Amino acid sequence: MKCDEIQEQASQYIDGELGDADAGELFAHLGTCLQCRVFLRGSLELRSKIHDDILKTEASVTQKTKKLVGHQEHAIRFALDKNRLSLSFAAAIGFVTVIVVATLLASLALRTSDPGDNPEPKVVYLMSLPTVEVQGVYPVENQ
Repeated sequence: MKCDEIQEQASQYIDGELGDADAGELFAHLGTCLQCRVFLRGSLELRSKIHDDILKTEASVTQKTKKLVGHQEHAIRFALDKNRLSLSFAAAIGFVTVIVVATLLASLALRTSDPGDNPEPKVVYLMSLPTVEVQGVYPVENQ
């Protein structure tokens, strides 16, 4: 077998795609060929460096994401605090009292004083029947 084919098998071995029979041929050739052993070692080192770089990148992205999300959460909290109205308990009680009194005065002002202006309410009866759906097998009449 040529070294190009063995190097292709070495790549398949690294990726976990090489069968047992072909792996035996690969290792037999690696025992006799320095060039293919150097290729396999270099490929394994490259894969390891790429894997390490991916892990470092993932960690960096995770850290930056957490930092960014933390800044956004702080900005959201600041915006909520900025739009919040804070009153003391006494001021809140006073505010609620004013609203209740204003509502009562408005309802008294809008109410008519002559009961003849308001006609008697009509009684309306509404009836609703439920929809019934029947599912199943219907018997066939014998003829």
